[in-house]
Formats: sequence, C-alpha cells, structure tokens
Amino acid sequence: LVQRIFGHAALAAAVAAGVFFISAPYAVLDVGAFIGDLGAQTRMASNAGLWPFTIQYIDTPAFIYQIQQSSVWGLGIPLGIVAWGSIPFTAGVAALSKTARRSDLFVLAWVVPGFLFLESFEVHFLRYVFPLMPILIIMGSRMLLWMMTAYQPSAADIISRQVGSARFLPGIAVGVIVVVMGATAFYALAFQKVYAEDHPAVTASEWINENIPRGTAIVSDNHWDEYVPNLYPYDVWQFPVYDADTLEKMSTLAEKLASSEYVVFYSSRPYASAARDHDRFPLSNAYYQGLFNGSLGYELDQEFTNYPEFLGVSFRDDAIGRAGLEQPEPLAPEDSFVISFNLGYADDNVVGYDHPRVLLFKNTAHLSESIIGIRLKTSPRAVNDRQVGLMLSDGDLTAQQEGGTFFDIVNRDGWTNDLPVLAWLLVVEIIYLAALPLTMFIFRPLPDRGIILARVVGLLGVSYIAWITVSLGLMDFSRTAVYTGMAVMAMMSAATLALRWREITRFLKEHWRLLLFGESLFLVAFLGFVLLRHANPDLWHPFRGGEKPMELAYLTAVVRSTTLPPFDPWFAGGFLNYYYWGYFVVSSIIRVTGILPTTAFNLAVPMFFALTVTGAYTLVYNLTEGVRQRRRAGHVVRVPGYGALPMLAGDDDRTQWRKLALSPVGAGVIAGLFTAVFGNLDGMVQMVQNSWHRLADGTPFPAFDFWRSSRMLPNLENIDPNPIAFWVPGKLAEISDVSFHITEFPFFTFLFADLHAHMMVIPFTLLVIGLGLNMVVGLKDGGWVWTIVSAVALALGLGSLWVVNSWDFPSYLILTVGLLGLAVYFTEGSRTDKLALLGVLILGVVAVSILAFLPFHLTYETFNSGLDISKWRTPVDRFLGIHGLFLFVIASFLLYQARDTLNELVRSVRGLNPETIITRFDWLRVGVAAGVVTAVFIGAAGFWNITLLVVFLILAGMVVWKIFASQNEERPFEIVPLALLGLALFIGIGVDLVRVEGDIGRMNTFFKYYLEIWVLLSIVSAYMLWHLGASGFLRPNLGLRSGVWMVVLAVLIGSSLIYTALGSRARISDRFTDGPSTLDGTAYMAEALHYEQEQPLELKWDKEAITWVQDNVVGSPVILEAHLSQYRWGARFANYTGLPTVIGWPWHQIQQRTDYSVAILDRAEDVREMYETTDEDRALSLLRQYGVKYVVVGDLERITYPGDGLGKFESMGRKVFENQGTAIYEARWN
Repeated sequence: LVQRIFGHAALAAAVAAGVFFISAPYAVLDVGAFIGDLGAQTRMASNAGLWPFTIQYIDTPAFIYQIQQSSVWGLGIPLGIVAWGSIPFTAGVAALSKTARRSDLFVLAWVVPGFLFLESFEVHFLRYVFPLMPILIIMGSRMLLWMMTAYQPSAADIISRQVGSARFLPGIAVGVIVVVMGATAFYALAFQKVYAEDHPAVTASEWINENIPRGTAIVSDNHWDEYVPNLYPYDVWQFPVYDADTLEKMSTLAEKLASSEYVVFYSSRPYASAARDHDRFPLSNAYYQGLFNGSLGYELDQEFTNYPEFLGVSFRDDAIGRAGLEQPEPLAPEDSFVISFNLGYADDNVVGYDHPRVLLFKNTAHLSESIIGIRLKTSPRAVNDRQVGLMLSDGDLTAQQEGGTFFDIVNRDGWTNDLPVLAWLLVVEIIYLAALPLTMFIFRPLPDRGIILARVVGLLGVSYIAWITVSLGLMDFSRTAVYTGMAVMAMMSAATLALRWREITRFLKEHWRLLLFGESLFLVAFLGFVLLRHANPDLWHPFRGGEKPMELAYLTAVVRSTTLPPFDPWFAGGFLNYYYWGYFVVSSIIRVTGILPTTAFNLAVPMFFALTVTGAYTLVYNLTEGVRQRRRAGHVVRVPGYGALPMLAGDDDRTQWRKLALSPVGAGVIAGLFTAVFGNLDGMVQMVQNSWHRLADGTPFPAFDFWRSSRMLPNLENIDPNPIAFWVPGKLAEISDVSFHITEFPFFTFLFADLHAHMMVIPFTLLVIGLGLNMVVGLKDGGWVWTIVSAVALALGLGSLWVVNSWDFPSYLILTVGLLGLAVYFTEGSRTDKLALLGVLILGVVAVSILAFLPFHLTYETFNSGLDISKWRTPVDRFLGIHGLFLFVIASFLLYQARDTLNELVRSVRGLNPETIITRFDWLRVGVAAGVVTAVFIGAAGFWNITLLVVFLILAGMVVWKIFASQNEERPFEIVPLALLGLALFIGIGVDLVRVEGDIGRMNTFFKYYLEIWVLLSIVSAYMLWHLGASGFLRPNLGLRSGVWMVVLAVLIGSSLIYTALGSRARISDRFTDGPSTLDGTAYMAEALHYEQEQPLELKWDKEAITWVQDNVVGSPVILEAHLSQYRWGARFANYTGLPTVIGWPWHQIQQRTDYSVAILDRAEDVREMYETTDEDRALSLLRQYGVKYVVVGDLERITYPGDGLGKFESMGRKVFENQGTAIYEARWN
C-alpha cells in the first residue's frame, strides 16, 4: 500500500512538473526571476498596505470578508449562500455516509485547504477565491439536488397515504432551485447592462469637455488608479494621496485646492483605502472629511455611475459609508431607479475597472489657501465633534482676566532689573539655604550628604508647596504663595537642624571645602553661561529662532496667572494643556524678584545649565567616593584591645594632575563636563571634511555649522525590512514615509537656549537618580523615619518629571522601580519580608508621585499615548558619532571588568573545564548564549545598531553577575552605574523598535529619548573612567597599551570639545541684528528689520507698543492681533506680554488640542473676519464672542489684512496708543 501511495504520488508529481513546465516555461528557464517575483507577490499578499492598491484590505476580517464579497458581488446572494453553505454540508455527508465519501473528501481537499491558505494572507483580492468557485458551485448543486431526493416515502406510507409534512420537502427544494437560478440569471443580466452603456469615466470626460472651459484647473484624485480620459486641454494636477502624509504635502494640496475649480475622482479607491489606515494618512483623511462635508469649500457637482440594472432594479455599492465620510448631495441630482438595493461596500476589484463611481466636486466657496491649509491639518475626529474642551470655567476665567497685572508683578525700574543677575542668584541661594538641612538629612547615606542637590531639592520643594496651595484654591498665585513655600521649606529644615544639629554642623565643619567647591562650581557654570546669553540674548530669529516665542509666551502667561492651571496665551479663554511645571518653577523666582520675563528667560537657561553641571558632578562624586570609602573600610586592620591600625602610606608616584583627575572630585567635574559641556563628534567631522575640501579643491573653510550637529541623522525613509524583521510594516513601492531626526545633546540645548521642557527637566532627572542611589545605599540601615521621608522625596522627584516633561516619566519610573529593587536586595531579612517591603515601596512611591500632582493630571489631556512599530532604524555609525566618547570609555571598562569571565566562557566553549569561582556559572552561560543568539538574529534582521547595544548589554550583564557574586561592601555603589547603563541601552534599543503614537515619523521619540541616553551615558562613562584609573587599568608608567588607549581617549575628548568652542562662537554671532550685549531678550527689536510677504517691518514700533501694554493694561484681558503660521512674527503681543490672544501658532495648538482642533481653524477664520470685514455688527459679535478688550493694528496687520476693514476700529474702539507703525484700540463694546 505504501509503495502504491508513493508510486502514485511520484507519478502525480512528475505529471504536475511537466504541465507546469509546458504552461510556464520561463519559471524554469529563469528560476532566479521566478523566485524573486514569487517572493515579491508573497510579501504583497501577506502585508496589506505594502502597495497602495492593497491598503483597502487593512484590518479586513479573514474568511468573513471573502465570503461576504463573493456572495454579494461575485455569485449573487442566493447562489453565494448555497455555494458557501455547501462546505459544511459536504463535510457532514462525508462524515455520516460512506456512499460518496471519497468524492466528498476529494472536492473538500481542494476547497478547504485552499481557502485556509488564501485567508492566511492579509490581502483579500476577490479573484483569489475564483479557483474555488466552480467546485463550490458543484457542491452547492449537489446539495440542492439532495434536498429533492432526501425524502423517499416507504411503500406503507404510500398505501396509507400518511406522508406527513416531509412531503413538502421536494417542492421546497424545487422552489429554492428556481429562486437560486432565477436570481443568478437576474444578477447576470443586470451586470450585462454595465457593458451596454459607456464607461462612467468616458461619460464624465464628455461632460467635462462640454461644460467646463478649457484650461480650467482641476485636481485629479486618482493616485495609483485609472484616470478620466481626454483631460489634456485642462490644467490637471494629481493629488499623491499615497505619498507620506507631511505638512508639505498638505501645503501643496491647499495651494492647489485654493487655485482649482474642480476635484475629480475616477473611483472610490483613494478615499476608501486611505480610511483603512488612519495612522499612515491622518492628514489625507482630514482632507477627505473636509471635502465631502463641504468645509473645504467644494460641493458635489456631478456623479457618473453605471450600476448593474435590469427591469428598473439596480444594485448600488457604497464606498463612502465604509470610509466614514458624509454623503454629499449633488448640485444636480441624477434620476433614480424604480427599485434600488444598496448592497454596501464593493471590493475595488468589482467596480474599479468597469463601473466606478466618478465624482466631480466644484469649488463654490473659493476659500483662501491659508484657511484650507489650517483645515487640512485638523483632526478628523474634531470635525464631527464641535464641543471644545480645555476651557477655563467662568470663575477661573474671571479671576484670570482680573488678575495678573504686569506692572504689579514686575518693577521695571526696580533694583532687581538693574542688577538682575545678583537678584536672581540671591533668591536661588536663599532657597538653597532653606532646603540644605532637610536635604542633608535625606541624603545622609551619601558621602556629600546632598549638599549640591539641595539646590534642586529647594526649587522643587518651594515650587511644589506654592503650586499645590494655588491648585487647591487656598490662595492665588502671588509672591505670598512663593514666600509660603520658602517658609515651609525653612521650617522643615529648622526642625531637622534642631534634631540633627551636631551631625549637620560636624559634617559642614569637616567638609567645608567640599561645600565651597560645589558653590564655586555652580557660580562658575552659571556666570559662564550668563556671559553666553549676554552675547546673544535675542528671543526670536526669523530663521533660527526655534520655539522661544512659544516658551516666552507660556512663561509670561504662567507668571501672570492667578489660578492654576495657567491660562493659555495662544487660545483665549482656554487653559494651558501642556507640561508647564518647569515654567512654574521659573515663574516663582520671577514673582519674588520682579525681573522682566524677557530678562529672566536669559537667566533661567544658565540656571538650568549650572544645575545640570553640578547635578552630574555630585552624582559621580558620590558614586566614586562611596566606592573609595568602602574599599578603604574593607582594608582596615583591627587588633583586639587596640582598635584599627593606621593605614600605611603606600608608594604613589602618580603626578599631581593625575591624582586630581582620578579623585572623586575630579571624576565629578568630568561628569559635569561630559553631561553639559561636551558635544558630539560632528565637530571633528566638520573639521576633517572642511580640511579635505581645502586640500583637494581649494575650497575656503566655511563658517562652523552649529546647527548641523543637532541633525546628525539625515531624514530617513522607512526601511524595506527583510523577512526576518517580521515585526516591521512592509514598505510601499514608490511611497516613502520620511522621518526627521533631531540629535540634540545638552550643550546644544543650552546653547540654542530654547527654554523647553526637555531642558528644564534635566536637573530633576539627576535628582531622581540621586534619590534612587540614596535609597540603594541607605535603605539597609536608614530606619523607618528616614525611609518614609526619603521615599516621599523620591516620589515627589519622580512625579515632577511628568509635569515638567512627561516624556521622561516612563523611563525614570522603570529606573526607580529597578533601584528600589536593588535597595531592598541589599537589606536583611527573609525573601518574603523583602518582597513585602519592595511592594510597599513601589506602590507607595508610584502612588504618591501621581497623587501629589493630581490637580495637574485632572486637567491635562493627552491625545496620543500609545506606541507604534518604528519603521526606521539608526545607522550604527551615526550612533557612534553621537555617543562615541562615552561608548569608548564604557566598552573599555566592561571588557576590563569582564575579562576573566570572558576567558572562562571561551574555555567552556572549547570544552575545557572552567577555572572559575563565579557562582551559578552555567546560568551565566545560558544568559550569554541567549544574548548572542539575540544579537545574531537582530543583526540578520538588519538592525546593526541594536546588535551593538545587545553586545554592550551582554558585557554589562557579565559585570553585574560578577558584582552580585562578590560580597564587597561597595556593591551598592558599583551596581547603580550599571543600572543606569542598562536603562540607556534599552532606551536605545526601544527607539529603533517602537515610536510614540502620533509622532512625526519618529522625530520626537528619537529626540527626547536620545537626550536621556546622553545624560545617562555621560554619568556612567565619567564613573567608569575614574574606575579604570583607580583599578590599575592605567598604570603610573604608561606602556604601549595604556599609551594607545590614552591617545584615543584624548582624540575623542578633543573632538567632542570642538563643538563647545566653535559652536559657541558660531551661535553667539548668529543674531538677528548686531545689537548690544545685554540680557534683555527684546533688545534686538530696536534695530531689527523684518520682512512679511516681502514687505518691511520695523520691529521697534511693536516694541514700543508691547512696552506700553506691559506698563498700562490692568489685569490679563484678551488682545486681538494678526494670526500667522508658526515660527513667524504672529502672536507677538501674546508672546512678549503674556496676554491671551484669540489664536497663536496653529500647529502647536493643534498638537495640544487635537480633539478640539476644529476650534483652531474657526478662530483663524474669525480673526481674519474681525480684521477684514467692514460690517461693524459682525465684527462686534465676534469681538464679544472672544471677549476681546484690545485690538492691535500695526504694520503686520496692514500687510496681512489689506483693505478697508481696519478702518472700522477708529469708530468702534478708543485709540489708547499710537506710534508711527502700531496703534492699539481699547474696547467700547464690552
């Protein structure tokens, strides 16, 4: 039997091969091409969306979609039901009856496996199931015939004539057969009508040529589709819907829609398929929403159809409903059929070729390009929901508008604005001293007792107390609130000082030099950066101004706010839906000092720089000094009856500079430099490239490009993954999804001086690391009072990250949990006790971190908080170019520390007996093997940067294993840097695998998290550099190995400092004008000449008007001014005064109010109308709607809104200010 089976199988295979060769000879003659094409088709069928014409199948349900489409549109509903119903019928007959079992199994063997195989693909072309149809029809026919013969009455039944109800079965079966055959014939005849008339595209072409003048501009939405023929006499532009959704794409579309008269669709493919992938085409879907609901100014003029029809009965399909679009009513309705069945969505294969629904939209409103542009960038969700959220309550709105008078907060002529640096430092130092004793109690397990981090603790504590009292409605935001925070901090420190007087004073007496050095380091860093800001204080630049106008607007609005959350200066009547807490910290100092916000901005940047330098310094000082102290304690010899013997003075022939560099203080200084002063290696790359061009072709040296170093990764297209990278979405042919990349590092961030959240959060992340290290070292012997206080401090520090820059919270939450786990590990007790303690600590810290800032969380809304698969990967050379110095030091440390373990692993691989005392060595081998397999797999998938990071993880794992295997007292200090390293490596891996939902490509994901990686690696590498020097890696007398290593290190350090020197010089010279050196961020306006729409603007007139508003306007009323796109001169009064304007930069408001972004385009249109209309009643209605009290009519408004509309304010308002370029009108209408 087996021989017969194999013989028949071999014969069948031979026949099949012969038939295959005869029918497809080129598959054999060119096997490579055949396999390649087969692979391409397999990838296409396996990944819906890989090609534009397969996007329509994204998220279509397997089995159900094909059954439904083939039944409704392929076979007709009656025959389709019979055909698909025949499968379970035939299977049942085969199971219950042996009569025709072979035949039944034979046909089922074709249909069932074939259908299962086809449905393993994501793409469900209807033609894929056509090979199954003949067999399904045969099985269905057999089922119908069975119904006729299933009942055969017995002879007794015939004689007695007692047949029963079953006698009706043959008649029912005949009826079913007649209905199936009749309906199938009706379907066939109806579809024949499609070919009896002209193709809808031809009909549309004839109508267009007869009714639309030649040369008319038409937008053709037929990307990757057929087209309406014979439109050559017209100015046709094709909308590339399947190109990546970008702002540039939408800007071009807005321009074309504004200048065109018609939009024509050949078929439903573009809008029906784009609706299947909202993540890829959010802006294109907004376009279709706006086009079909009329908000883009177009209405459906004509539609051309040729539905299947017979005897007045038509079968209609509906792709618009499936796309979630509003059904447009044509301006010229077509004749309806007597009976029309809407059978829902028809697969594009069914209608796209022979009877598509051709739509022609007409431009009836002729909206401007700017209005269409804003509406194209509006969330489709917001279009269907006119409810606007994130608005102030009536009570808060009144309080905000009545409070916050600028000249009550800021004393322009006071001594603090004459000596702003001194005033700023004075307040910061008072806060520092108020927090110092309490901080020294919290950080008592660390060598420096937290005397450096006390400044960050003070700013956090004072700001938090002021913020929570205002948020709970206990008082308004004022100097009193900040003084309350300072008083509470001072009282807690006073209580601590009273209880720990001897301990604290003894430490300060013994370590006053350490305190003095820390203070000096802060002052040097602060004053040094003050000089940089003094050399270029400009808070706007027409090309490289960054987001300073937004940050200044938010900062000044927080300063002026009476209640919390602060009002939004760019959305009158709303509150700030942003992580504003960093601005609150700065605002607290402004409230106390009365310094002008435009000056305070340029003091806040140096403050955060100095806090970063000293924060990194103190972390590495404590790590290295902690290791040094515990190692010395471990070498102390104790003699019974005598005590500890004095340490013998060893021979230390190191030079003085090496002693200093390898001391804990030197390591800390290096950490501060690594973190906040060093740049990436692009500076050296620029020098080498420029030198080469100079030598090769005589090209003069160009100016150093300080901007380029923050863009070390070019704009990358999404990758075309190989089959191993199964998790990455396939790349669409001829369609790329481009992601921008920002590779900022802290020094660039401070040098560019955008007071952004990612800058302000850095000192607070360093505080969280310090508090975590504190728990790891001190939990074992801390006592319950210390544990509670330190855990609460850690919770507040962690919680502050969410409200300062929410991007950092997830990473540092993971780090906090890990450090708490390490802290509990080093305590004593049973495993159960440790798990219980760990659970309490984690739940307590996480809960307090959220509950402490609950008022913020209750009002803050996020709109994209999930994760998507990343479609981009980081080139490994660019990663090395960014972090090369740190990785060199870290790799040296890891290899040096793991050298013995690596040797034992190599011996075990060779089959030699390992000579190791490492515990659980077999488990280590398993872990390393798993890591190696992972690295090989990831490398084969093409992710070489992840492979590099996995190798670092393997080495780090070996060192961690070694540390835990030892019983050294310094283990708590040694393990924390490796925890930081692990977090940095995992973040680097994660950025190449996932991105934050809704990101622009992966731009912000890459930008925010690579900045975290820099901070972590800089701290780790500074510690490891010290460790290498202290552990014998660098011998006093440099040999060849040490010498080469030192040369490489020196080259990398020199390369990293090139940006610091040349970038600083380039940034200082990159000013709007050659203005004076000052800290006044508005000084550039005095001489600046700016161009809008190629017309000149002298900014000095606006500067005078802004100063008048600051010095004369009472409260915080709404001010109306010109609305422009982002990064331009629009919203300048809101930016520099903090007063709320009707609408500010649109894109940032769309990001912060995604679900309510329809209000943004409404406001943009309303601002235009308020300025341009000559109808005073209409203007009055809009002015009252937004509560406008002041109207600005300056040169910018005259350029943006030309016409007679501006003249109405002379009679409607009272002119309260006027100079040569700008006038301000006060309301008479309120």
